[in-house]
Amino acid sequence: PRFPMQDPALPVPEFCPCDVTLLCPDDSMQNERLRKGDMLYIRLTPHIENDQLAAVQVGNTVLIRRWYRQGSAIL
Repeated sequence: PRFPMQDPALPVPEFCPCDVTLLCPDDSMQNERLRKGDMLYIRLTPHIENDQLAAVQVGNTVLIRRWYRQGSAIL
C-alpha cells in the first residue's frame, strides 16, 4: 500500500516493523513532538484504539492526528 505522500525514495527499512514510511506533512502535531519533515514509520491496521496517533488518508491527503471515536462519529 502507498499513501499519496509516500516518497518512493523512502523505503521501509528491514529492521523496522512498519508497512509505510512518510515524512510528517506539517507541524500540526508538534505537541506530540512530531515536526514537519520527521520520518514516520507506520503500520497499517484495520482498527485504531481511542487516543492513538493515526495517519489517516482523506482523499489525496494524509493527516496525522490523535484518533477518537464517539459512537459513529470520529472526532
